[in-house]
Amino acid sequence: MMKQVIRALIGIVLLLAVVPLTANAAAPPSIIIDGKAFAAPKGEPAPYINKDDRTMIPIRFFAAALGVPNDENHIAWDAENRTAAIVSGDKAVYITVGKREIIVNGDIVVMDTAAEIKNGRVFIPARYLAEALGCNVQWDNEGRRVLIYTPKYLENHKAMKSGFKSDIDDPWMTEAFWAKWKNKIGVSEYGSAEVLQQRITDARKLAAKIKIERDDKNQRFTVTIPEYDDKKFYIILAAPALGTPFEPGTYHVYFKDTHPETHYVFGVRISDRQTGGYVLYSLAVYKVDGEYKFFYGSDIDKYRESVGL
Repeated sequence: MMKQVIRALIGIVLLLAVVPLTANAAAPPSIIIDGKAFAAPKGEPAPYINKDDRTMIPIRFFAAALGVPNDENHIAWDAENRTAAIVSGDKAVYITVGKREIIVNGDIVVMDTAAEIKNGRVFIPARYLAEALGCNVQWDNEGRRVLIYTPKYLENHKAMKSGFKSDIDDPWMTEAFWAKWKNKIGVSEYGSAEVLQQRITDARKLAAKIKIERDDKNQRFTVTIPEYDDKKFYIILAAPALGTPFEPGTYHVYFKDTHPETHYVFGVRISDRQTGGYVLYSLAVYKVDGEYKFFYGSDIDKYRESVGL
């Protein structure tokens, strides 16, 4: 009898141990819109994973986060037909509860799950509404994140304007960058957005390991170049008194060695050895009005042009 009781208790403990794991597995991924986390307003139903394993979002608040004005002229509800309409700029989206089909600018788009109502709010998968409104959508499997870039954000992003790979501060936006600049020299050589994204990702990880410390007591910057795979990249540290060291190590750049005419202090560049040395990351430090200022990517050229260098 005692053995049966013990077995029953063990079974209950194991069952309880499994339940939280199941709940955690059903937790929705993070949704990032233009670099900011999306969350439904307080008191409103939050995104969830439905029975078809899709991340469902409340369309009114999600559309508003994507830049659609949250008013009846842009987001409307037809109770009789159980259909929501979202109209913004040149986009018109119609969503009917219980149906997999949504209408986008007159065209039928078939979703992989049906629209649902929860606590009085209409929900559909995040990707379909974001793409219907012209956004670029990426899935970060490792980080369990949905990353969404709105047309306005991309239009105004420095990398999208300049065409400089070194201006891509978020590797997940590489697909949109590739779509615009894939025919440019220095971009086309990568062959695909996926290859370029991986190179940008690796370069950014390498850049994060470069340590730059300002030491006012000793009147210098200390720059530490980490060990790295020189078959993939090469790092150049350039300074007036140092020349261009390539080797990993710690270097001191003294304030007194700032170039007297250009006011250039030092710069760091990560280049892609596998594609002919194209620059993937760059920074430069100049002394401007008595202050040491850091410039990155295309901002380096803009600054130099602004002062006639």
